[in-house]
Amino acid sequence: MKALDFKNTGLPENENIKKAFDLGLKSHIRRFDEELMMAHRSIEAQLNQQFEMIKRSGQYNEEQLKQLKKQQEHAINQIKDQVENQLMSTRDQDFSARVIEPAKIVADSDPAAENVVSAILVLETVRSPKDYENIKSALGEKVSGIVSEILDMEAYPSEKNNKIAGMSDDSKRANLALMVGGLQSLANMAKQLPPGQKVMMVGGRDAAKHKIDFASAVRGVDSKLDDLFVNAFNDANQVVEMGVRVEVDKDSNTLKAVHVDVAPPGADGKPPQGPGIGGGFFDDGGDKKGPATPPSKGFGGGGNKKLGGGF
Repeated sequence: MKALDFKNTGLPENENIKKAFDLGLKSHIRRFDEELMMAHRSIEAQLNQQFEMIKRSGQYNEEQLKQLKKQQEHAINQIKDQVENQLMSTRDQDFSARVIEPAKIVADSDPAAENVVSAILVLETVRSPKDYENIKSALGEKVSGIVSEILDMEAYPSEKNNKIAGMSDDSKRANLALMVGGLQSLANMAKQLPPGQKVMMVGGRDAAKHKIDFASAVRGVDSKLDDLFVNAFNDANQVVEMGVRVEVDKDSNTLKAVHVDVAPPGADGKPPQGPGIGGGFFDDGGDKKGPATPPSKGFGGGGNKKLGGGF
């Protein structure tokens, strides 16, 4: 698809970066296809279960059951098409927001940071030791080393502080760029919601503080990225209920979290309405008449959501 062509990404024209992009995109599409297949199987299983319940009720004769089965098959195909169209509409945006944009953030900050850019592009391709070895073979030990450090830190969050201390500058920059990209994406999503709908950060105030703590711990490696994080965090705080904003302590050049009031529930006493993240494919839509429209947010978090402190 045109939107996923390397020449349209704005990434530096570099052979290794192009190779990393191709690896990352291939993995993303494979994961997308797997999720789409799972969605199709879920649709079939749900409607087949409904048909079996009808059949066991004994309220229909054989001819009526044949007609119902035909109607069911038609419904399955319609819902599959709808789900596929909705997932396809988010596939390109998802890869761009989670992978391409953070890579571009590093490239814009330092055009010579080829290895960091490449590492970000292939982070989500690692699902097994074999995948890691493929990256090492294709892109070299420097890129695979950055990938290894980031994944290792995410695998052991309780040891994060110790691991940050021993982390290379390139890995720190990659992590910080991923957080900046995640914040920008979150803010953009919140700004596009209809009036009355709210976005809340997963993990709330504690998660926001953890991001500030990490950004403070790696501060000083890349001044452009340092400033981008502060701006992206506080921009997101304007439209997302995060519970804190970030300030720079100029004397120590560290970051501190400043509490802000979180908006109370709506006037009706209910929590603000947000996007249907995590919703099932078969919510009854409130009218109990059949399957509702599958949620458009169904795809767009595949892979390791923890990478770089993602949202």
